[in-house]
Amino acid sequence: MDQSGISAAEISDKSGKAVVFLQLSWRLINKDTKAQIYHQFYPNSLEVLSKDLKKDFGKGPIIPNGGNAIPIYFRTERGIEPMLTDKQNDLSEPIGYGSGTCSGFIVTTDGFILTNKHCTSPWKSEYGFPQNYPKGILLSPDLQILGAGVDPPDDWIPDNHKPSSRAQYQGEFDATQKITVMLPGSDTPIEATKIQDSPRHDVGMLKISVPGTLPKVELYDAGDTLKKGDGLVILGYPGSAPRVYAPIASQNPKDMEMKYTEIPDPTVSVTSVGNILKNSDPNDLNNVRRSGAGDSIRYPGSLTYGGNSGGPVFDMQGRVIGLHYLGSGVAAGNLVGYAVPIKYGLQLFPGGAPGN
Repeated sequence: MDQSGISAAEISDKSGKAVVFLQLSWRLINKDTKAQIYHQFYPNSLEVLSKDLKKDFGKGPIIPNGGNAIPIYFRTERGIEPMLTDKQNDLSEPIGYGSGTCSGFIVTTDGFILTNKHCTSPWKSEYGFPQNYPKGILLSPDLQILGAGVDPPDDWIPDNHKPSSRAQYQGEFDATQKITVMLPGSDTPIEATKIQDSPRHDVGMLKISVPGTLPKVELYDAGDTLKKGDGLVILGYPGSAPRVYAPIASQNPKDMEMKYTEIPDPTVSVTSVGNILKNSDPNDLNNVRRSGAGDSIRYPGSLTYGGNSGGPVFDMQGRVIGLHYLGSGVAAGNLVGYAVPIKYGLQLFPGGAPGN
């Protein structure tokens, strides 16, 4: 590992106060009516399915020994997609989630923040179905049963959804969301505004407005200088890290209930560049190369579990050269992490760099 430059402790001291904790929630809605979009479930009965879809599927359970309610999926040219509806019933599962966390970092003293697009716009990334989601039934666009006992897809992106059957939801989508930002050591959430997302990679931009000047990190495009084995330091808020909470005694006589809030304290992970993955120049048709992970920096993941998404990846000079966006291999205990090169964040600024 490259030991030149400054230490991980010095990087944390210098830039840790600019690494922020994000709390977010969102839901997919009907663009016109603003009604919640749901994943359609049916009673585990072929008779009910036949009646609603106006097609004879026979009699008996959809999935023998299955649960009382069965999720419905369609096979499309893009893969497997859930059957959606904007009609609420007791068997429907809302698309979206009530709480999630990410990391981010301040890049200007007036409050612009970079993080991952899957944090700023979760519906534009692979949807994470809840754990222990029940197995479902897979239908073709012409309503033939293709399989039963189907697991939910791990690559469905709500924003890319297009109806493939008359039984599928036909309207347009929108999304509502709330994102709050907490500064390290603070007990006060600050509501953030989404500014924009990168169309090229997993990068999004937020803005917070607070009095005074905020700490910021230094950004550096290391695309031409980064080498395998170079040292890296990653800051953020992995879900595996113990949380610290503090009581807040209300002095408001109209609300005297004691509140507890999380006090953000970023985790420091030290690792090194394992590989630098790049696609070839699109103009060089004689040497076409496609990376399975796109344009990414790969490294042993160390402590960068879920929640660290959007956290800054520093070189050993204390400059942010990327954003952590993906970890794999958790079940095997040998986590590998990936970072978006910072050039995709710089592209979101006029002139290719933050103004202050």
